[in-house]
Amino acid sequence: IYIFGFSETDDNVASVASGVAHAYSDLITAGHPPHAVRILLFDVLNDGSPQDTLERRIPNYSGSKKMLRLIRSGTTRSSTGRSQHFMNLPHPPTYPDDFEVHKWKHSTIHTLREAKAAVTACKAAGASALVIVATPFHLPRALLTTLSVAAQSDKHLKIYSHTGLPLRWDETVTHSQGLLVGDRESLLDSEMERMFVYHRKGDLMRPSEALEALRKRDRRTASLYEALSN
Repeated sequence: IYIFGFSETDDNVASVASGVAHAYSDLITAGHPPHAVRILLFDVLNDGSPQDTLERRIPNYSGSKKMLRLIRSGTTRSSTGRSQHFMNLPHPPTYPDDFEVHKWKHSTIHTLREAKAAVTACKAAGASALVIVATPFHLPRALLTTLSVAAQSDKHLKIYSHTGLPLRWDETVTHSQGLLVGDRESLLDSEMERMFVYHRKGDLMRPSEALEALRKRDRRTASLYEALSN
């Protein structure tokens, strides 16, 4: 079982880090052995150095190192500067034992490309399931994208979702490679519009098709669903 957190700008990455840690703990608590659960991470460098992974530096995005640092520390800070602890979990992940880090092989990064990379890694490893994690406003599109990719390249891979830590909806943040700025409520509207645009483009299945894919998944097995619903 792989757990994969979609990349986010620094404003939102703590949400994903928390969600990844909780998904791992939930699965272990439900009885899945630690050796069978891995956190999938792609090594993306975006600090303006000559070694940068991406061809264009993304503003307000520290790459994968910040997500890893937050997961390992179990502590982040709210918009008020107050420390928040999300690692008071029965089974927090440990680095490097519970992680699988892959090199990012592309010069750009976006939701579709990340979904393809995660599904490809699962297929290569013979994984039975992939749990994706994203911020609450990004999760619907991240899930629809991953389901669409899996339907084309690995029909046997079961896709599950786990929401990241809820953050304030009225807080102004950046999103989408640092190109969009607005409060999270307005970004949710943008995410819904993108799903329709990318469906018309041919990248995404219909939401009704995604729901049917989830129904088929749940008819095959219920154990992971029960673990992630507790």
